[in-house]
Amino acid sequence: MIRLNLGQKMTVHRGEPADGIEWAEMDGPDGYRIEVGIPWTSMGLESPRPFFGLDIHVNDNDLDRRESKLSWYSRRDNAYQTPSAFGTVAIAE
Repeated sequence: MIRLNLGQKMTVHRGEPADGIEWAEMDGPDGYRIEVGIPWTSMGLESPRPFFGLDIHVNDNDLDRRESKLSWYSRRDNAYQTPSAFGTVAIAE
């Protein structure tokens, strides 16, 4: 799991540094955009696999607690604990 809080340092599962992972955030007139580059080796892989699991969750917590959440695939609130709930990404050539 990779955690990114806008304006803060990116971490991986349990708060460890996200070594080798690059990211950028950009504000725009209608919101924000985030780009993330994740080396295969940071996921324990030497080369890409044809498929891998992925999910993206965006929490809205401008105040002290989460107000709402958007997700790319899983609607389960604990998908970060259950990788079987992730969507599948196919690598195209």
